[in-house]
Order: sequence, then C-alpha cells, then structure tokens
Amino acid sequence: MLIIGNKKMNEIEQLNYEVRSNLTFTSINNGSMASPTNTLQVSEMTDFIVNGDLRDTATVRLGKYISKIMQWNDIVKVSKNEDSINLYTKLITEKIEEFTSAINVNDDVKQVDECISMIWDIIGFLRAKGYTPYTIDKLFAEVDRSNFSKFFENEDGELECIEKEDGRIENSQDHLLNLKSIIDAN
Repeated sequence: MLIIGNKKMNEIEQLNYEVRSNLTFTSINNGSMASPTNTLQVSEMTDFIVNGDLRDTATVRLGKYISKIMQWNDIVKVSKNEDSINLYTKLITEKIEEFTSAINVNDDVKQVDECISMIWDIIGFLRAKGYTPYTIDKLFAEVDRSNFSKFFENEDGELECIEKEDGRIENSQDHLLNLKSIIDAN
C-alpha cells in the first residue's frame, strides 16, 4: 500500500498514481483487467493489470512495440507471397550471421542491435506467411502457455523448474504445442 500525504491508496489508486499517461482506471472486472476511463487506446497504457498481476511498464511497452512492428509491416505492405517469405528468410539468416559475428568479437551494441532486428524480421516473416495480428497473438499465447507449463509450484508457493545439464529447462507433460489448429484457423 502506498501512502501519499495522509491518504492510504489501494492497489488501483496506487496504479492510477503511477501511470505516466492520462489513463485512469475505474475498476477491476473479475480481477482480470482494469478499465480505462478515457479514450486513450489500450496500447497507450503504461501499466495495467492482466490475470490479476501487476505488470511493469516495460512489459506493456514490449507488446506495444510488437504492435508497432505489425503496423510498420502494414505501411510497407508486407504481403503474403513467396518473394516476401524469401526476403524475410534471407534477412533472418543474415541477422543470425551478424549476431554470431558480434558474439565472436564481444560487441554488445551489435549483439543487441541484431537481436532486436531479428524480432522485426521474424514478425515480418510471420506477416509474409499471411498470419494476421490476431493469429500471431494466438501463436504467442500458445507458446507462452507451453513454456510456462515447465514450471511447478514448490512447497513455499514459488515457481521452480528443472534445469538440464546443458542449461535448458526440462519440458513438462503439458509442453506439447498446439500451433497447427491456430495456423489452420488463420
């Protein structure tokens, strides 16, 4: 609980105080999403509540950047065709090579540049395959579900995982992906 002056603030009031835009919230609907009370779009929110958890500003902005990448793809008219698919395949391959080169010379700036550029190119590739923003969101959600299924709750209620010798995380029985049905529905 945050105290401003002599006023104690509940979680939503504190969230309102911390939001860096004009967006305010009126309520939590079933503990899952705060409701904006003005006309700013959800993508302009700097903090919000998802699935009952406060998410930090950076997490929200990451979603906003993915949306902006898709907007950029729309502006340049990335279309579903073999030429676009081949272009993005080539771009991703080049970025991997440039990233590997940056690793070999320990160039942190180039490593970060290539990682972020690969995200742009991977989203472009998905758009060139004809996947809509809605489908891409569903694909992300399915991979997210699968990856988080690797965690289990310990006796203290904290999430843990089993790490393999090579540093990878052990898969759970729920790790299987169901991407085909999402792709087929596109």
